[in-house]
Amino acid sequence: PLEDAVRRMTSYSAKRFKLTGRGEVRSGYYADICIFDPTARWKVEASAIVSQGKHTPFLGYELQGEVRHTIVSGRIADEPSRRKPLVVAGYSLSGVSKCVMAFASSWPWLLGLRFGDRVGKAMRNPPRDALLADASDPGALGRTFGLHRAMDTLGAAIGPLVAWWLLTHWSAHGVAAYRNIFFVSAIPAAIAVVVLVVFVRPAPAPARAKAAASAPAAGALGPFFARFVAADVLFQLGNSSNAFLLLRASRAGFDAGGVALVYLAFNLVAALLALPLGGLADRIGRRPLLLAGYLVYALAYALDVVGHDGNLAPEPPPARGALSIVGRPI
Repeated sequence: PLEDAVRRMTSYSAKRFKLTGRGEVRSGYYADICIFDPTARWKVEASAIVSQGKHTPFLGYELQGEVRHTIVSGRIADEPSRRKPLVVAGYSLSGVSKCVMAFASSWPWLLGLRFGDRVGKAMRNPPRDALLADASDPGALGRTFGLHRAMDTLGAAIGPLVAWWLLTHWSAHGVAAYRNIFFVSAIPAAIAVVVLVVFVRPAPAPARAKAAASAPAAGALGPFFARFVAADVLFQLGNSSNAFLLLRASRAGFDAGGVALVYLAFNLVAALLALPLGGLADRIGRRPLLLAGYLVYALAYALDVVGHDGNLAPEPPPARGALSIVGRPI
C-alpha cells in the first residue's frame, strides 16, 4: 500500500542512515516535507532524468502525479513561483527610482532614490540568476551567464552614448536636459518590465529538476562556499569604483571625450569577452578561469602605480592608464 511505500522511503531510510530528527512528521523533528500533487499529469522526457544512469523505461510516457514543492528543515528549498514576481518587482523599483530622480531637488532625496534603485537591484539579481540557471543545461552555465553579462554590459556601453547624443542636442535646455535624460531612461526600463511579464516563463518542472540535481540543498552550502565568499569579500575590499578609475584616467592626460571613450572601451571589452570566456569556463572549469581573472585584475591595478623604471608612479602614462582600465573586465 501507499502508506507502507512512504514509510520505507522516509522513516526507514532515516533510521538506516542514522539521520537524527528526520524521516517523520512529529514534534521536535525537522520539517522535511514533499508536497505532491496526485492529479497533475506530465510527460517523461530525457531532460527530466537526473539519475546517473540517464535511462528509464518510462521515456515518452505521460504519468500522473508530480512533486510541487520540497521543504527542507522547515524552509522551502527553492520556490520557482516566487522568482519571476521578485524579478519584476526589482526591475520596476529600479526603473521608477531612476525616473523620479528627474524631480529630485536636494541630495537627501536623490540619495533615497539611489537607495531604492540599489534595493531593486538586490531584489532582482538572485531570482533572475536562478531563472537563468533553470533554463540552462548544467554543462552550459558559463555560456548562459556569459551571454547575459555580454548583453548587460553592452547596454552599459550603449546607454551613455545615447545620453551623450541627447545632451548634445538638448544642451540649450540647461538643467532640464538632464531631467529629460531620466525620463527617456524610463522607456527601456518599462519595456524590460513588459518583456518580463509577457514573455518570460519559468522553466518547466523537468528542467528545474535537472538544474537542481547539481545544486546543493538549502542550508547545505558547506565550507567550500564559505571559503569562496570569504575570498571574494577580500577581493572586493581591494576593488575600486569605476568612477575612481575614470577620474584617474582624466588625471593621466585624457580629456572629457577621451575619458568617455575609455569607459566605452571598458564596457565593449567586457561585452565581447563575456560569452567566449563563459564557454571556456564550461570546458576547463570555473576555478582556473576565476583565478586567471583575479590575476589579470591585479596586473591591471599594478599598471596604474608602477612606472617604467619599476618605481611607483604618481600618474600612469595615458596609454597604460587606458590599458589598466580596459583590462579589468577580463
